[in-house]
Amino acid sequence: VQTGGFPIDHTAVFQAQLKPLGVDVQLRVVTSAARVEAGTKGQHHLLSYGFVAEDPDTLSFGFHSRGHGKAWNFTFAGNKTLDGILDTAVTTIDPKRRCDLYIRAQMLIMEQALIVPMYNLQAVFGLRREIQGFRYGPRANDPYLYGVWFERR
Repeated sequence: VQTGGFPIDHTAVFQAQLKPLGVDVQLRVVTSAARVEAGTKGQHHLLSYGFVAEDPDTLSFGFHSRGHGKAWNFTFAGNKTLDGILDTAVTTIDPKRRCDLYIRAQMLIMEQALIVPMYNLQAVFGLRREIQGFRYGPRANDPYLYGVWFERR
């Protein structure tokens, strides 16, 4: 597993979980740039990475076959059905249809085991009652601080 820009803890957990199955995972801590380069060239068996984005078209970066040999498409999987769904979804205006297409795309990605989701990033903010106007951004883990104020009670 090459890890860069991510905490080593989750890759060490993955390593420990695979050991009883007879899989010897060697961890290499590298820079993010080295990790992306190795992934782009296919010089890995396992690679730690993730995306957080406002738009589901980010799936195209990691799973559309046009991205082979380019940054973020580390699976090198080619699936014309998945490519078609992603191509249609990005140009679909109807929100429900678009959502359904991205659900189908995610189901195909998981059925083919192109990725192994290891954890979901969570953010918890504890605020005093005096803090007003706090809200989350579209990714739900980044706060919007513009418009936040302190109200004396």
